[in-house]
Amino acid sequence: KIRVIIFELETLSQRQYAMFKRIFPNAYFSALFGSSQVHYPGYTCKELWQDKPNLYHPLPDVLWELMEIGGNKLVKKAGETGEIVTTKIFNGAGMPLFRYRTEDCARIVKTPCNCKVKTYELVGRVEIDYINIPGGGRLWKAEIERVIDLYKKDVEDDYELRVSEGSDSIYSRLRLELAVRPYGQIFDLTNFAREIEKKLRIGPNQLLISAIKKKSCESLSCVLLPK
Repeated sequence: KIRVIIFELETLSQRQYAMFKRIFPNAYFSALFGSSQVHYPGYTCKELWQDKPNLYHPLPDVLWELMEIGGNKLVKKAGETGEIVTTKIFNGAGMPLFRYRTEDCARIVKTPCNCKVKTYELVGRVEIDYINIPGGGRLWKAEIERVIDLYKKDVEDDYELRVSEGSDSIYSRLRLELAVRPYGQIFDLTNFAREIEKKLRIGPNQLLISAIKKKSCESLSCVLLPK
């Protein structure tokens, strides 16, 4: 029997994790997060892996802090997102790095696991994996995948998010179009859009629907993703 499976570097999606769990139901899964800038700064414990495959603890010899994206202020509140900066705790082997900016971003998890170690949720890369929402807030790629996974019985995990600038007679607004591929022939795309815009988080206490109500962006639209 295969009892332990360790994933390295790239994070797994919820559906990839579910697939491996189905194939190897008795295996213990763990993962080492491989930053593009720093070698293996984080890991998953057994409890975290059962919850989400993109939740990580810092390694014992690495200190994680979050810095505001594009700024120099530390992010400390649960639910807030920032760029991971790492400090290698000196162990006598070489020169330590202090607050090295990794360009990887994470969110502070409010409730840590029983390990009593700080927990972070990886959300993406600086200037690549998010869209700035006018008026404040960011819509992360990982957040879109989280919400789409809530409807895994209805739609495939392939999607496209198309961003453009809509306009009316007064001013321009951000326009978001989500292309998905439903399993069934009959699927209400309009109702699907109304549902997920109420679930997509753009900040610690902000949802996409709040930006829509403030007219910072247009209502989300959903279309079919071509095969």
